[in-house]
Amino acid sequence: MGNSSRKPNSYSSQLEDRGGEFYSPLRLFLEKEKADIKKALNLPDVPFVLDKEQRERITLARVRMLMKHPFWGNLATRLKVVEASNWCPTAATDGRCLYYNQEFIKLLDDDELVFLVGHELLHCIYEHMDPDVKGDRNSIIWNIATDYNINMTLDEQGIGKVITLVEILLDYKYRGMSSFEIYDDVLANVPKIDLDKLVD
Repeated sequence: MGNSSRKPNSYSSQLEDRGGEFYSPLRLFLEKEKADIKKALNLPDVPFVLDKEQRERITLARVRMLMKHPFWGNLATRLKVVEASNWCPTAATDGRCLYYNQEFIKLLDDDELVFLVGHELLHCIYEHMDPDVKGDRNSIIWNIATDYNINMTLDEQGIGKVITLVEILLDYKYRGMSSFEIYDDVLANVPKIDLDKLVD
């Protein structure tokens, strides 16, 4: 996960610099969705104060992974943990960092938190953010397909406990299928949208 192993056209090189902060396509999408997610989860809209306890819980979740699942835990400890409640409604990764919303983390129990860390870790392991892996696939549908794949893998491997606070993408009809195959199925079955009707 060091700089030397990353390709020049890797995901990190595609980030958009906005006044010193880097925005990925997924981050921009999440920012647009944040208000609706906060409302659905009843997350408080209060002045931000860093909750160190939630950061420590993520560290402990990685330690628990290290003890029970050494391979996974070792890789999880390499991700830099970054509090990102200002734009991230749940959790996200760019391949180097694990971004989290501390209010969302508070709502998870310890086993669900292990599942969450494992989820973001698998996005990194499978290089889902790499443009060479994603290709010209639709970013939102690609993220849906990879989430289906990841959540099924975590559940099958017994990594933490499936999160029930929010509806996650988990369907065993995709067992044995790659993210690419899942993408094709999701794309074929997604309701067709008339983009002209979305224009104000």
